Amino acid sequence: MTRLRMGRQRCDSHRRNLVFCLSALLLLGIITPHAFSTEQEADEPLIKTDRKLPMLNGHRFVLSTFITDPFISSFVHTATGFGVAPNTDITIYDFEGEPVTTIKGDLAYMLLRMEYRQALNRWLSLWTQVEGMGRMGINPESILSQGLTGVFGFELGGLARLWQNDRFLLSASASYRRSKYFGVDILTFVQRIILEGGIAPDNKITKRVPADRYNAGLHFAYAPSDWVGLMASAKLGTTDSVFVRGESETVLSLTGLASIDLKPGTNIPIGFNLGFQYESYPEGSDDLIKDVRQVLFKIAYTGRREFSVGLEGNHSRAPLRVGDNILSAWSGLITLRYYF
Repeated sequence: MTRLRMGRQRCDSHRRNLVFCLSALLLLGIITPHAFSTEQEADEPLIKTDRKLPMLNGHRFVLSTFITDPFISSFVHTATGFGVAPNTDITIYDFEGEPVTTIKGDLAYMLLRMEYRQALNRWLSLWTQVEGMGRMGINPESILSQGLTGVFGFELGGLARLWQNDRFLLSASASYRRSKYFGVDILTFVQRIILEGGIAPDNKITKRVPADRYNAGLHFAYAPSDWVGLMASAKLGTTDSVFVRGESETVLSLTGLASIDLKPGTNIPIGFNLGFQYESYPEGSDDLIKDVRQVLFKIAYTGRREFSVGLEGNHSRAPLRVGDNILSAWSGLITLRYYF
């Protein structure tokens, strides 16, 4: 009964947090247009014409899958990609926490994301997102030590514009994400069989862990000219821990990005971006890594107003949660974005 009561209290707490986040966002969307706007009524036709595109001061921003942009727009976005972490040193521990040995293995990653964002008016947009990520060993050593991990989740969120002029844009966001982690842990399963002399009822080779995440953030864009722009994003939140069951962890994400569009000056419909991101507890990090720092880069086609296709990449480095080793990974994505 006590466990059931605690589960109900936790569920009620998550519901209150979600209702609070969405209510605060809707309130921002209603209040801020009248309190912080610097636009004149004469600008209304131009804003309504261009609002579906991520543009400021004539610059079309080259957006990234890894950063929440501040633009109130409607689009469909897909991203599909793969990554690899070669020659990763992974320390194996016994049940007393003592290191036994260190093995070197290769890890592979996969990502599939679909996002739909709808602008309700000039000040407020809502989005929904579904995502699947996977991590697995690709040689005998890494298969034994890391097994197979998958993360499947959906996200609901909203974006409210706080302030804007012809060069600057500031928006606030709130979001809720529900994820389920699936894992196959061969090493721990075998270790417990050896330690206990058989397969105990609670010794399972697979694990399933649900996690709820709440985020709030500020997102900024600045375009000094029609060929270059800057974006920044800061998000703070909380998430259920996958590493320690029953506990929560603080989530901090900081991102900065520069965008370059060659079309205004050269008529070449190509754009680039380059950025840096820090995440204390990235979605899909599971129980392996923390404090991820990654370099972001992208090349995209910008010849069509309503359509963008690009190749994204990133290089990330992160300490493992257990031990002193560092994971270094490269990944690439194909992204499509259609505005309407």
